[in-house]
Parts: sequence; C-alpha cells; structure tokens
Amino acid sequence: MRNVRVPFTLLILSILGLIAIDPSFSFKESQSKNSVYVAPPKGIEHFSLGFENLVASLLWLRVAQDLDYCHSTLEKASNLEVDLDQILEKKLSPSRCHEGWVYQMIDRVTDLNPYFYHAYSNGGLALSILVDDRVGAAKIFEKGLRVFPEKYNLTSRAAYHYIYEMQKPKRAAEILILTQNNGGPKWMASLAARLFDRAGAPEFGIAVLKDFLSKNPEGKAADRARMRLRELSKKVEVGG
Repeated sequence: MRNVRVPFTLLILSILGLIAIDPSFSFKESQSKNSVYVAPPKGIEHFSLGFENLVASLLWLRVAQDLDYCHSTLEKASNLEVDLDQILEKKLSPSRCHEGWVYQMIDRVTDLNPYFYHAYSNGGLALSILVDDRVGAAKIFEKGLRVFPEKYNLTSRAAYHYIYEMQKPKRAAEILILTQNNGGPKWMASLAARLFDRAGAPEFGIAVLKDFLSKNPEGKAADRARMRLRELSKKVEVGG
C-alpha cells in the first residue's frame, strides 16, 4: 500500500507544479488564447497533500513572471495629486482589473501559506500600482495585515493604497497608526489625524494626537501635532 501512495502523491504534485509554472497546461488538447491565464481553484490547499508551502512557492514563482498582467486593455487609472484634499476628491476612472488573474493567484498562494509575507507585501503593491486591481489589492493587504500587523513595509503600502487608490481616509488613518507604531516617521500621526477628520471622525484624530504627544512631547513633529490638535479640538467644540 505504501508503494502505491508515494507515486500517487508525486503524480499530484507534478500536475500542480505544471499548472503553477505553466498556466497553459491543460488536460484539454485545445484551448482559447484567453484561457492561458487560469488560476487554480479556490480550496487548493485542501488538495496539496501536506505540501502547501511547496505548492505556494510554485504558484508564486509563476505569478511573479506576470505581476503586471490584466486581461483589460484599459489604461491604468492614476491619482498623482499632491494635496491631500485633491487626492481624496479626485474622480478616478474605473479600476482596470477587478479580482483578476494576479489577485486570484496571490489569493491561492496565501491560502496555501498564510505566512508568505512577500506575497502580501509585494503582491498587494503590484495589484495596486501595476495591475490596477483596487479591490483585489485591498483584499490581499487586509489578508496580510491580519497575519503581519507589525510589518512596516506592509502597513505603509496598505496605507498608500487606501489613500491614493481607494480614497478611504478612515481605513488609511487606522493603518497609518499601525505604520507609525511600527517605526514609521512621526509625522504619520498628524496625517492620520487629518484623515480621521476628513472621514468625519475628528475625535479619533484627537485621540491619536494625544497618544502621540504623550510618547513624543518634543521636536518639530510634536509642534505640528499640537497645532493640529488645537484645530481639531476647536472643530469638535464648534460642532458640539
């Protein structure tokens, strides 16, 4: 019985490897051009026979070859404004891709190996900037933040995505606080407070600034934080 199970395992892994490295591999003799980029099915981790990390690495090796792929021929939407108000108010064209092949591949990779950090950090950024798959990028970033909330590169890239690509100031502010706590620049606390204000939640901004000042009472960043704190406090008083 043992001699039967080993070849069967190797056969399954060989098939998974072929699919991972060459997505055009198929049991069908003929296929259309558009069927070349096909991700493995959801739930592949249940069929990896204990080789989840190996299969995840094979899939990552495959998708890394085409991290900019999108089936759409539309131009990538861009938000290159400098002022925060302009960034958040600019009307963006529809996302070029929506949970496309790159997202599906990275999703499968991280299903197989939830601790594959580079798939979250580099894959999320590729979906955001190269592919223009906003929803897919957000899902990968959120998936990664649940596992690696302390990783600076991941949190800073996720914050960028929510400011520039998603235009969601409240979520961006929450992630910026994580980023600042993970060793990010001190000015991030002030930016988080401003984003909370833009999201209609100045009280959250006040709490962020007070916490920041309790830990960083001196320096230029502290001076800016105090100034911003006064502005938000006045706004809350007037609103109340």
